[in-house]
Amino acid sequence: MSIRKKRILLLLPEGTTIRNFLTTNIIQHILDNSNAEVVCAVNNPSRYSSLFVDPRVTYVDFYRRRSLSFQTLLLSIIRSRFLSINENKSLEIFRRSLPYYKTENLLRQPFPKSKIILKFFEKIQKIFFFHLKQVERQINEINPDLIFSTHLIKRDEYDYLMIAKSNNIPTLGMVKSFDNVTGKGHFAFKPESVIVWNKIMEKELVDLYGYKKENIVITGVPQFDLYKEDPQISRKEFFENINLDPNKKTILYATNSEFLGVDDFFNVEFIQSNLNDMNAQLIVRVHFGDNLNRYSKTDFKNVYFQVPGIEEGLSSNERVAHKNFISELRDTLFFSDVTINTASTMTLDAIACGKPVINIFFDWEKREYLKSVKRFYDLIHYEPIVRFNKKNMANSKEDLIHLIRHSLNSPNADREVRRNIEDLMLAGNLSDASQQIASCVIDKAVSKSEH
Repeated sequence: MSIRKKRILLLLPEGTTIRNFLTTNIIQHILDNSNAEVVCAVNNPSRYSSLFVDPRVTYVDFYRRRSLSFQTLLLSIIRSRFLSINENKSLEIFRRSLPYYKTENLLRQPFPKSKIILKFFEKIQKIFFFHLKQVERQINEINPDLIFSTHLIKRDEYDYLMIAKSNNIPTLGMVKSFDNVTGKGHFAFKPESVIVWNKIMEKELVDLYGYKKENIVITGVPQFDLYKEDPQISRKEFFENINLDPNKKTILYATNSEFLGVDDFFNVEFIQSNLNDMNAQLIVRVHFGDNLNRYSKTDFKNVYFQVPGIEEGLSSNERVAHKNFISELRDTLFFSDVTINTASTMTLDAIACGKPVINIFFDWEKREYLKSVKRFYDLIHYEPIVRFNKKNMANSKEDLIHLIRHSLNSPNADREVRRNIEDLMLAGNLSDASQQIASCVIDKAVSKSEH
């Protein structure tokens, strides 16, 4: 008699989670170390099924609730009240500077700090929760041994996780990024176990959600594993492909969303005007959430604009899910000499690749604090980076050029600083995060019989 293979339902509700799981080695490690089958729920199975092909991997539709519904309204109220009760420096900055957070204030009235009212709405949500019929049918057909949530602050996964709870199906979650717990949202559903990048995030889950440490797994960052591998292309080929000089020092400028990197265009223009004096060239990697129109009329010499995933479409979800997004970034970091950004995760990408990082810490025009880029460096998740990398924060245009020259001439000067950040924020950056996540998934799926 054949034994049914364990089945894992992997929820991939958006482009970044599709990228982080289908273009890394997580699924391959699951297949190599178990007889499990993986079912990937994505918003367009025919489009994304080519990213990872294997007989034991199948793709199904990811069903999501309408953005305007009674359920989503209740979850929005719960989220706003939870954040009000647990307000921190990051949330205060967002609340005072972002229109969305100002509007959300209406959802937390009256008595926004009342834990009794929060518990009341949580109870109402559970009583009046009616799951999507498509999700119920899908889960019954798949009959998973584990449901894995990859974006815990995104409410789209709520139906899947609530049905899992009612059917006694084990749940595992992963915090997508280091800013999610303290700055971006609220867990609509608390899975039994959670995967995080580092000990800082572990402490956040213990303090905010009451998790026990034994139910939190620290793995590092799976999409950074590839950074420990050498590119499959030579330096000469890489630069020939983008019409730049392989013999010149190369600066990588990573833009951000138009909201965070408000002065990105002016920074790029200024750096470009100094390239000849530095005998250097510039790669501008445009963020998948950036506005491409900001750079449409540029005609800079010794500059290449890299727009990852542009052949997939113009939406950020389409661009970030491109199959070569991570490998292209790895190659670009590998062949660059210094990286520049404004309060971006790209700081950690560069550090994972052993490259110097400069952060933009000035505005091109005088702005009040709540409109200045400086406020982003006060966000809780970025504080450890500021603490260690403070010497490489450019306080002016002139300081930026000085720091670029220093990094180009002395790339290893701050190696110990980068090592400290790796240890603290990337769990050592040991290139085994994908394997650790796979092991955790296998353990949870196999242990279903114990529930």
